Amino acid sequence: MFCRGLKSFLEQALWPEGNVGVVSVYCPQPYARRTGGFHRVDAGWEMAGAVACIFPNRAVRSLLTHLPSLDHRRNGPDDGMRHVDSLIGRWAKDAVLTVYYHSPSLVQHIGTTSTVWPGATNWGLRHSHNFVGEDFDAMTLVTAPAEIKI
Repeated sequence: MFCRGLKSFLEQALWPEGNVGVVSVYCPQPYARRTGGFHRVDAGWEMAGAVACIFPNRAVRSLLTHLPSLDHRRNGPDDGMRHVDSLIGRWAKDAVLTVYYHSPSLVQHIGTTSTVWPGATNWGLRHSHNFVGEDFDAMTLVTAPAEIKI
């Protein structure tokens, strides 16, 4: 589920800096911050939350030629169906590109399950506890980012 105005917000807010590998507008609990905005995360394989990732063109081309990424579907956990977030984090670290998460979360995962492991639910650390809500207009962040209450 996305908040209102997210596309327009991203058209004005991207990119946080020049060396971006990926920006996530979904913010799982470990990356939530008291101050709003894009926050750098350097997690590598421990990266969490590939719900709503946005890649610059040159970065996605790098991801698509990263050998461990190419091999993930063949040899990754559960035929490459899990740990996509971990794989993205590993690629970004290998490629020396930065990862940003937006806090508060502008997206919420509304499914009841997670692909992290069999039987996992969409609660706990990977759930966004600071989702602004689907009625929140992200465009208000362009004009007054400090006013958001987290």
